[in-house]
Amino acid sequence: MAFGYPVTFGPCTPVSGSVFPVGTTRVTCSVSTNEGGPGTLTFNVDVSRFGVAPAISGTPSAGTVGTAYSFAFTVAGTPVPTADPLPAGLTLSVAGVLSGTPTTAGLFPITITASNGVSPDATTGVSIEISPGSTNGSLQDLFGS
Repeated sequence: MAFGYPVTFGPCTPVSGSVFPVGTTRVTCSVSTNEGGPGTLTFNVDVSRFGVAPAISGTPSAGTVGTAYSFAFTVAGTPVPTADPLPAGLTLSVAGVLSGTPTTAGLFPITITASNGVSPDATTGVSIEISPGSTNGSLQDLFGS
């Protein structure tokens, strides 16, 4: 766009730094010139959905009650993973890291879903085995003398 003389742009609506949703957003800016005075400039910003459908994979290692645990799933397509249900004491971060300190022993089947707005969502089923923690006492303490 050529104006032929110096142009100064003032504030715009929406303001600079705004996040535009997918679709068309109309932007209006105030402008002024040394030659023609103040005015406005209106234009459209078109945002298309671009991306890759998410993917998530990995087989979590076993854990132990009372011991810190961490496992990072391999994620692609900038997913936002969720998991249900998780063993007590563990959480899943938006980066796909399963971590925490398990509080209950058992074999826990969970479903992990990764979604980023590009179809299809990625879903995988995994199981996490959490072993009982070790006891701090002796066998004699557990079973008596």
